[in-house]
Amino acid sequence: MVEVAAGRTGRAAVNGTKLHYRTAGSGPAVVLLHGVPKTGYHWRYLVPRLTARHTVVVPDLRGLGDSDHPADGYDSATMSDDIAALTAFLGHDSYGVMGEDWGP
Repeated sequence: MVEVAAGRTGRAAVNGTKLHYRTAGSGPAVVLLHGVPKTGYHWRYLVPRLTARHTVVVPDLRGLGDSDHPADGYDSATMSDDIAALTAFLGHDSYGVMGEDWGP
């Protein structure tokens, strides 16, 4: 990810798994969700363009990248709950979501 020094990286125990994430910037939160088989690294060129006006949250989704790889929980409802729990863990009451590559 570009500009890691301007943000932080961590792992959060949420919804029965541990998610790796990066955050950067300030302002209203926006979560960037990568597709399969990518990781949060996919967003490395976009993140610096958003951080002046947004707090950007870039997780590695369940089962991918540096997040845990549990045996189950890969349905969209569980993975949505993962992101809701992660944003709550990070202290965001509201947030926008941008994703790619998850459509039919």
